Amino acid sequence: MLTFATCHRNGPARSTRWLLSVVLLMPLTALASVGKVVIAQGDVYAVDANNAQRTLSRRSDVNEGDTLVTGANGSLQIRFNDNAVLALSPESRLRISEYHERDAGNSDEQVLMDLLAGGFRTITGRIGSTDRDAYQVRTPNASIGIRGTHYEALLTDSSLLVGLYDGGIVVSNENGRLNLGLGGNFLFAEVGSGTAPKGLLEPPALLNQSRVPGTGQAPLSQPQDEPESQIEEEDDGGLPLESAFAGNEPPPTIPQLTAEQQARLEALLTELDDELNDLGEAAASQPIAPDARLTAEQQAALATKPGKGFIVLTDSDDDAVHFVYRVEGENGPVFVNYDDETLSELDNGYVSPDRVYKGPTLTAPDSLVTLERDDQTVEWGIWNASATDPATLLESSNSLADASLDTTPFFYVFAEPADLTSLVGTRYLSLCSNMDCISVSASNGETLSSADGYMDVDLDNLTATAGMNLYMSDSSWWSLYFSGNVKDSLLSTNDLFIDYDQQSRDESSYNLGDESQSFSDISGEFQGLFIHGENQGLEFIGGFGVSSNAANESISGVFLMSGSEAN
Repeated sequence: MLTFATCHRNGPARSTRWLLSVVLLMPLTALASVGKVVIAQGDVYAVDANNAQRTLSRRSDVNEGDTLVTGANGSLQIRFNDNAVLALSPESRLRISEYHERDAGNSDEQVLMDLLAGGFRTITGRIGSTDRDAYQVRTPNASIGIRGTHYEALLTDSSLLVGLYDGGIVVSNENGRLNLGLGGNFLFAEVGSGTAPKGLLEPPALLNQSRVPGTGQAPLSQPQDEPESQIEEEDDGGLPLESAFAGNEPPPTIPQLTAEQQARLEALLTELDDELNDLGEAAASQPIAPDARLTAEQQAALATKPGKGFIVLTDSDDDAVHFVYRVEGENGPVFVNYDDETLSELDNGYVSPDRVYKGPTLTAPDSLVTLERDDQTVEWGIWNASATDPATLLESSNSLADASLDTTPFFYVFAEPADLTSLVGTRYLSLCSNMDCISVSASNGETLSSADGYMDVDLDNLTATAGMNLYMSDSSWWSLYFSGNVKDSLLSTNDLFIDYDQQSRDESSYNLGDESQSFSDISGEFQGLFIHGENQGLEFIGGFGVSSNAANESISGVFLMSGSEAN
C-alpha cells in the first residue's frame, strides 16, 4: 500500500520534536534530480539540504533534499521521474526528503515527503504501485496510505483536509483510521490536531477553492517563449501535466453500498441525529454565564444571530477600524468585540466578549445611509458622542465600575459578510460618483467635496489592491493607496500609502507613488468586508482613519464600492 504518512501533533513540545526530527533527517548535501519544473509562476523557490536558496523556473531540476516554497502569488507544477505529477498551491512548503526508484544505487524504491504548510494536488507515479509502503507524505496531523491515486491535501490553521478523486486512501493517526474511496464510505476527510480522522459527505469548501489547476479555475498560462507542443514533448512517456489537471474530470463517484450496508448506515445516521438533538436541547437549557455588561436578551441574541460589521473611531488612525458584533440596546446598538476580530468568534455559540461598547445615553445614532441589497440592508451612521454625553467602553464582565469613556464621535456599519468560497476570478470595483456611498469626518470640520476610488480583487489568490482620492472643501486632498489579503470575507491591508496636501492638487502632474513633503508624518489604517448579492454582485464596504501629524489634521470615514462580475 502506498503510504502518505504524517506525525501526529500534540502540543508545542510534540510539534517541536516532529520538526526537529525532520531537520535531523536532512542530508548535508543536495542529492540527485528527482524531477523537473513544468510551470512556475510568481514567487517560487527551493531551499536545498545545505540551506542554499535558488529560484525555480520552467525546466529547473528538483532534487532530493529540496524544500519547495511558494509565496502568496506563487504556484508550481512538477513532473517527477516516475511520471508522478504534483501541483503546489500558493503559500505552501513541501520537503522532498527521499524520492528514488529501485536501481543499481538503491535497493528499495522510496518517496518520503513532508508537507510543512499549505497544500498540493497530485497524481502518483510508478513508485509505490507494487510496494504500498514505499510512498509516504508526513504532516503534523495524520498518515494517509494511497494506492496509485489522484488526491489533494491541504493544511489549514486547525486541521488537515484530504480529498480523493481516484483510487483509495487510508487516513490514520494514533487516534483512529479511516478509508476513503476503495473500501470506504467517504471521499473526503478532515483531521484536527489530536483527533481521529473524520469522514465528510461533502467536499470541504477550501478544497473546492484550492488554488491549483484542476479545481474549476482557469488553467495557468503556458510560457510565451516556447510553443505548447514542446511542453507536451517533454512529457512523453506519461500523462501530460495539463491533461492530468484539466479541471473537467467528472465528480468522484461514491462507492456503492449493499442493501445491508445502506440499512446500517441509515440506522447509524438516525441514531446520531437523535443524539445531536438531545445534545442541542441540553445545551440550550444551560444558562449563559452572567455578564454585567449585557442583559440576558442581548446575550441570547449574541448566541443566535448577532449583527455583523465594524466601527471607525474618528479620533484614531493606526487603530481606527474594529470588526464588531451588534445587538440592540435601550439607546440604539450595543457593540461587542473580540481580540481576534475575525467575525467568526461566535460561529459555535456564545463567547463572553473582550469588550462591550455602548453609545451615549442621551442621544440615538444618526443614520446616514441605508442601501437595500438583494437580501439585506446595508446601513452606516455616526454616533455623536461628546464630552457631555460620552460613549462607554466596558472590558470587565464582572463589574460596570471599570469603564472608560469616549467623547468623540464614531462611525458604525451593519452588513452581512459575503461567502467567497464559491467565487473565482477577478472583480473590478469602484466608488459611485453621486457621493451617496461615502461618509467622511475631518478633524478641522471641513466637508468632503468629491471623491473617486477603485479596487481590484483577485479571488483566486485572495488579494486586493485599491486607491481612493478625497477632495475637501478647503481645497486640501487626501490620497490612499493600499493592498491586502482577503480571509473569509474580511480585507486587512498590509501595505498602505497615504498622501496629504493642503494645496489644490494638479492632476496632470500627479502619479501613483508620489509623496508629499509630510509623508513621513502620515499614518493610518484601512480595513473592511465584502458583501455579495445576485443583482449587485460583489461589493466592498470599508472604513479608514488617517492623520498627518505635521499638518495636525486627521480624517476618517466609511464607503461602499460596487463593480463588475467575474472576468
